Amino acid sequence: IHIVRDPAALVRSNLNLWKTLDQDQCFRFGTPELRKEYVLNAHERMYAAFDKQAAEVPPERLCHVRYEDLAADPTAVLSRIY
Repeated sequence: IHIVRDPAALVRSNLNLWKTLDQDQCFRFGTPELRKEYVLNAHERMYAAFDKQAAEVPPERLCHVRYEDLAADPTAVLSRIY
């Protein structure tokens, strides 16, 4: 099961996560620009790895689920998956 999310929302969420970790847990990440660069690079690496691995999975064994759909109606999405 591969959960996908609107890329802009995903980046905003991750930037907020790292900002919060920086403030609350004393992670010293540097400037907001460095956080943004890190998040964008991490997403690029993550999706490159996913694409490579997904190519090895038979299509009938891979299910893409939109996060927004799951959040809006989890019962319907889960019934579609299972």
